[in-house]
Amino acid sequence: MCCTTLGLKHEVFAVLKAAYPQSSEDLRTAVIARANQGRASIPEGAERTAEYEKYNLILWLHQSDPDCLIAQTAFSEIQGTHSDFGAREHPDMDIEFGPVQMGLQSPLGPDELLSKPADEWIDFLLSYEPDRPFGPNREGLTDALTTATMRNYQWSWQLASGLKQRGAWRVDLWAALVRGWTGSALPDSAWHDALTLLDSSESLHEPLANDIANLLEDGIKKSVQPIPPSCFAVVRDLSTKLWTNVRTEIETPRPMKKTSEPDWVMRAINHPAGRLTLFWLSWLARQRREAAANWKCIPTELRSIFESILISETYAAELGRVLLASQLNLLFSADEEWAKERVLPLFDWDQDGKRACQAFHGFLTWGRQTEELLPYLLPYVRKDFLAHC
Repeated sequence: MCCTTLGLKHEVFAVLKAAYPQSSEDLRTAVIARANQGRASIPEGAERTAEYEKYNLILWLHQSDPDCLIAQTAFSEIQGTHSDFGAREHPDMDIEFGPVQMGLQSPLGPDELLSKPADEWIDFLLSYEPDRPFGPNREGLTDALTTATMRNYQWSWQLASGLKQRGAWRVDLWAALVRGWTGSALPDSAWHDALTLLDSSESLHEPLANDIANLLEDGIKKSVQPIPPSCFAVVRDLSTKLWTNVRTEIETPRPMKKTSEPDWVMRAINHPAGRLTLFWLSWLARQRREAAANWKCIPTELRSIFESILISETYAAELGRVLLASQLNLLFSADEEWAKERVLPLFDWDQDGKRACQAFHGFLTWGRQTEELLPYLLPYVRKDFLAHC
């Protein structure tokens, strides 16, 4: 509850609450008598308000010292005269505001959505638009949809299937579903169904590239109910389709800052190309961990993806290379010869100064210098140092 006051009413009531129980009988009698007098003058039409003000003040004094017979008697009399009057939650306030709604407001909560089969909500979900600038809105509705999705996968699957059957690709609804699946613990069968549906729904690949990349990256790293190996073929297909959509994106012009270089890692992790690269790196780390002593080298399918990032001249590939460089330790341990031949040259200032700067941004943010890596990386560090002296 949020309250405020006009004038000094709150302060006066606070003094009365503290002082009345400590006062003498004569003083209490005088205070109650003055309270019963009410306003010195009452504007026309304000008679009932003035009566309630007396009631409110006497009630306050009675609550300040419930054992005081003077206040008890006065309150009983005025309550008998005005039986329709009742106590306010905050008698010491002139103005009371009701509960303040923080964040997004939805016309339907998650429990309401889940109370009916999902297909009964499709028309409403597709058509709902707020009729006023404040209050429930579509953002709140989609937030509630994400929560409902996290609570009940089967319900969300029914909704997704119904939307696809209708050819309804409203992006905010699909984004809510994907975010809900990202935050859920999906069984293997659910992973298969959801990923297969997204793989075949190419209308969503461009607008939801970042959301789907987040789903893939989070899903491959989960310690409980991660994307199962049986889905590796579909995630490879889905991730490469997403990459095809984002790899040609050009760099968005940004205001020039006084700093010499942008934060390349921050740019990368906030771009679909970067999120996809993190997914592939996480996939590699998982395969490396699961293979343990049987590990040989980076699998051909992942190596070909990394190669496409290394050789492309697009902005998306630039961001991907930043993150490849940031995980030089992983790549070096997974396939030392390939990493020395294909990844270490990213740090060569003589070949490409911008690329080298991006690579060092990535490595110095997340990488770790080791004794095994030092002999190979140190020459590039010297080159970079000399280039800036």
